[in-house]
Amino acid sequence: MKRAARTILRAATHLLERRILEKSVVVFIYHDISDAPSRFNSMFGLNVRPSIFSIQLDLIREHFHIVGPVQLVRGDYQKPAALITFDDGNLSYFRNALPILKEKGIPSLAFLNAGPIRGEVCRSGLGAYLQNFEPVFYGPRGYEPGGYDFCQFTEPEVYRYLDSVDADALLERVRAFRGPIAGKEDLEAVSTEPLVYLGNHLYNHYNATLLFDRLKDEYWKNQSILDDHPRGVRLFSYPFSRHNDETTRIIRAQGAEAIFTVGGLPNVGGKGDMYYRVELSNEVVAGSDMVSEVTKNYLAAKLKGRIRSSGSGHLSAS
Repeated sequence: MKRAARTILRAATHLLERRILEKSVVVFIYHDISDAPSRFNSMFGLNVRPSIFSIQLDLIREHFHIVGPVQLVRGDYQKPAALITFDDGNLSYFRNALPILKEKGIPSLAFLNAGPIRGEVCRSGLGAYLQNFEPVFYGPRGYEPGGYDFCQFTEPEVYRYLDSVDADALLERVRAFRGPIAGKEDLEAVSTEPLVYLGNHLYNHYNATLLFDRLKDEYWKNQSILDDHPRGVRLFSYPFSRHNDETTRIIRAQGAEAIFTVGGLPNVGGKGDMYYRVELSNEVVAGSDMVSEVTKNYLAAKLKGRIRSSGSGHLSAS
């Protein structure tokens, strides 16, 4: 009886997964593709090994029609469809991920922060370093922050602290902790790559909900650089996935053709202008693992009431 029940449960699970995936547009998100991830990328689980990344691309291609961002925005694709995206402008995207993607003929969309690419310290790396290695900085709070609390650190308090210490030495430690970020030469190298698309992740890796009146300026500081690049597109991804109705209103008003965030939600239905993304870990090495990861995130969001059907047929978060 137990064996029969397990068989029935597996069959029902497979049927549910197939029904969810057959009408889905799943946007996958990666950050770092490296065999030697930085401490920052390791600490936050942002790394996938190149060999595993290659396997996952094959699995995605087996289960989905992989599309480029232009096809996605136009709604010009066959379902189930998938788009491969990257955040943060890690050097490993250009050096490790792109050769694998090019070999397989797979397009990708990389969301960049031009500030760190131009040599400025990465805001997310700075915040994470202050949170984890500078107790004098967070001591006045009366509690020890954890997880992604650092994305709530405001610019004034960060700069006040930098003014009180040897900032040059601290920022060098931050850069080593954060790990290598692409440079201008890496952007120039992909100028003629037809499978590469470069999107907007704000000029630096700021929490958009804390920028207030600066959000528009930080968007355009980045977008103007992308507009001058042959592979630049007007697609936007929220740093830290922090957003609200007001930030989304502002970003849409700047002409972003689509907005991306993280939430583990497959985008079921027609084309839409807000897309939720699924992240795969190094443990996903089989098709069943990948399918389960996608559908698990969808069902969890559904059960929590985070998904509602919109008028255009795609899914949005409530």
